[in-house]
Amino acid sequence: MTLDLNSGIDFIDQDIRYMNQLFEMNPPLFTGWQSWFEANLQAILDVHTIPAGKVVQAGTWTGAFYRELQSIFGAPRCVGFIL
Repeated sequence: MTLDLNSGIDFIDQDIRYMNQLFEMNPPLFTGWQSWFEANLQAILDVHTIPAGKVVQAGTWTGAFYRELQSIFGAPRCVGFIL
């Protein structure tokens, strides 16, 4: 089913793989996304207290952000789910 961008229904409720559809609809929207979070994620996390325990990412999409979390927190501490 094609995403209805004007619907009051959340994208994930329309299609569990909604990120693929968003990317197909507008690839330029994602240009620079990976390099941005690689450059900025550590600085953002530095201003927060991250408690001990697992770091969970629900919906890893391509896995790029998840791999960055693993490089910061260590792979054993990270848990990712592909929806």
